[in-house]
Amino acid sequence: MAGRGQHFIPRHFQKPFVISDVKDQLWLHRRGKAEAIPIARGDAAKAHDFYSEPSRNGDKTLDDLITEYEQKIFPMIDDLRDLPIGAQADAKICAEIVVHFFVRSQHLRSAVSEIWNGLSELIFSLSADPSSVIGSR
Repeated sequence: MAGRGQHFIPRHFQKPFVISDVKDQLWLHRRGKAEAIPIARGDAAKAHDFYSEPSRNGDKTLDDLITEYEQKIFPMIDDLRDLPIGAQADAKICAEIVVHFFVRSQHLRSAVSEIWNGLSELIFSLSADPSSVIGSR
């Protein structure tokens, strides 16, 4: 299991913003606060069970699958970071990284969740009282 504190911005993506190699910290700027504070990279940009709750039966969760996939994608990110300025990057690799990051978006996740909730309510209504959904026929 990947864990309950799940990063919506992967720690690996935060790496270039580290301000202290000794403490592995970033600056955290809070909305409405004048001063930034240092925060451990392990605590930045994460939420409790953001992608999925732990599996009760040992099956892989969405967070586990994302964590596994990141073992493939992080070396690609490192290769892009190592390119000299002005060098051309492989478009397929760039697209794969962008798509991976996009699907982690809280907005997308919320929208998909709302769609599935609405669909499940409709299916429940249909199974309980079909005429309430599709008319009297």
